[in-house]
Amino acid sequence: MSSVLSISAGGMNAAIQRMEASARNIANPSNAGELGQDAIELMMARIGFEANARVAQTATRTLDRLLDITV
Repeated sequence: MSSVLSISAGGMNAAIQRMEASARNIANPSNAGELGQDAIELMMARIGFEANARVAQTATRTLDRLLDITV
């Protein structure tokens, strides 16, 4: 179970890095033609973060239920 949490935490960290890079590009546009692509990248990073957070929540709930069954 801890490997699932580690993988989801890694996915959330990767999404944060993508968000930061996209936000930095939007705040300081060097090429105005890529603004739309950066906005899309920002949204995709948010979706990736949310998906990984839900995986972590599900793993935690599953572990809690397993502990309830065994106790």
